[in-house]
Amino acid sequence: MCVAARVSRAFFAILLKPTRLALQKMGLCAEQRFQISIRPLALVRQCSCVKERTKFSGSIPAAYDRYLGPILFQPYAEDLAARVPVKKTSSVLELACGTGILTRVLRTYLPSKVKLIATDLNEPMFRQAAAKFGKGEKVRWLEADASDLPFDDRKFDAVVCQFGIMFVADKALAAREAYRVLKRNGLFLFSVWDAMKHNKLGELAHRTIASYFKKDPPTFLSGSF
Repeated sequence: MCVAARVSRAFFAILLKPTRLALQKMGLCAEQRFQISIRPLALVRQCSCVKERTKFSGSIPAAYDRYLGPILFQPYAEDLAARVPVKKTSSVLELACGTGILTRVLRTYLPSKVKLIATDLNEPMFRQAAAKFGKGEKVRWLEADASDLPFDDRKFDAVVCQFGIMFVADKALAAREAYRVLKRNGLFLFSVWDAMKHNKLGELAHRTIASYFKKDPPTFLSGSF
């Protein structure tokens, strides 16, 4: 199913369709439903509202990228990147870039002259991301809040976000910010997981983690679905 809505100066597409991910290494096959709407040249810090205790740091970014990336994120990054309009003079903003799985695909897919800015609230995550890029691959890395973007109005041809919108506290505000920084007829593309009941892998992981706790099991995973 595809749902699209045109607004006064931007085009937002929200697409929902089923797909299957073959997870032979884990002996699983999960049906996922999703919404679609180098080396650093500079690392610019912005004021962050993320508490230090909630940040992914230390060995977590590398483990996140190595073990979760190929299974949960890479296939959807390729799908989302293929939907981004390709023009040599385009400018693309990525929100919640994490360890740069989508960033890497975008930079490979988009023409070299397309300006690409990748943002995240968590600096250790995009430092992990920056290691995936060579000196000649231009990506600007910026620590920024999706709900308070440090950009002028009508600056980007596309705003993209892979599995990050569900973690934003004020999703409506983040959508308004994306709208604000988009050029006329720009495109906002994002992917999110459907409910856990439609995601067998997520449900299995949640139950497995909870089984190690006699009481008060962690609920961070359920927040993604």
